[in-house]
Amino acid sequence: MDRLFYHLCLILLIAALVGNTLVVAASETKPETEKETKQETKQETEVTEKEEEPEKKADEKIAVVNKVVITKSDFEREFTSISRQLMMQGHIKAQEELLKLKADVLDSMVKRELLYQDIQTKNITVDEAGIAQQLMALRGRFPTEKEYKEALDQMGVNQEELEKRVRRDLTIQDFIKNEFTSKTEVTEKDIKTFYDSKKDQFTKPEEVKASHILLKVEAEAGEDKKKEARAKLEDVQKKIKKGEDFAALAKELSDCPSSSKGGDLGSFRKGQMVKPFEDAAFGMEAGQMSDIVETRFGYHLIKVTEKKAGGTVSFEEVKPQIEKYLTQEKVQEALDKHVGVLREASTVETFLQE
Repeated sequence: MDRLFYHLCLILLIAALVGNTLVVAASETKPETEKETKQETKQETEVTEKEEEPEKKADEKIAVVNKVVITKSDFEREFTSISRQLMMQGHIKAQEELLKLKADVLDSMVKRELLYQDIQTKNITVDEAGIAQQLMALRGRFPTEKEYKEALDQMGVNQEELEKRVRRDLTIQDFIKNEFTSKTEVTEKDIKTFYDSKKDQFTKPEEVKASHILLKVEAEAGEDKKKEARAKLEDVQKKIKKGEDFAALAKELSDCPSSSKGGDLGSFRKGQMVKPFEDAAFGMEAGQMSDIVETRFGYHLIKVTEKKAGGTVSFEEVKPQIEKYLTQEKVQEALDKHVGVLREASTVETFLQE
């Protein structure tokens, strides 16, 4: 694995440990477009191995590894997937970095092909039930057979080729697990040293969990409409102070999609809500309800249900994740050495154009 990908893995690890995953933020709900939405992206890694044919044109291949062709279309598909993910996460900002990434992706595909060819000489077999299960899981992602076949067409593969790829990937996974991962040891000292060296990054910010009742008012609405909405929310506020249930009133009256959950917005941090809403929410303790808060969306009543202080994540809390990360790093280092030896004994041609 190149240093770029080590860097990415480290960032993702630290982010995940403090609950600020860079890839996915779909579990939180925000009042009327206030909370940022991030889309989960899948990273596809597909390499097609085909025996080189005399009539195959040079522009149809991006590399040849011991007479096995890695096609340009497979390279473009994998590069597009990886580059899109890295750009969404802010790790690719300059054209020079994109060119370097192209070289890294192709190098990774060559390494995988070398590894797979080596595995094939060892007569290693993969569990047929595992292959069938994986294929069924892939098929299950599509409601109809037609949509499934259309997806295969877009990928440029048929069912037989897909099965070959699944077989290859599972074979490689099993080989790495049995020959490298199971033989790799990470000590308590290794984990503690890593934690201490990155301690400033193992922090979590203050969080608030809150519910709200929103009476929506357009920004360009006249004063009469604003007064009407505010007066209506004041009546709701009085009902709550007299003992009526906040969640029930939110379900009945709130104009936010969160009304279906009794106004529950989940947990959020500073910077995720508009400023007046944030100031009110973080200025209260758990169990308190705000006065009426005005934002560009309208008028809110906010109730804080839980408050979590920020600070450094404890060693014990992150120890399992660090151990997993360090294990993966050591496995990758050993794997790179192994593939390096294979490459020295192989014939590899690449046709990447800048």
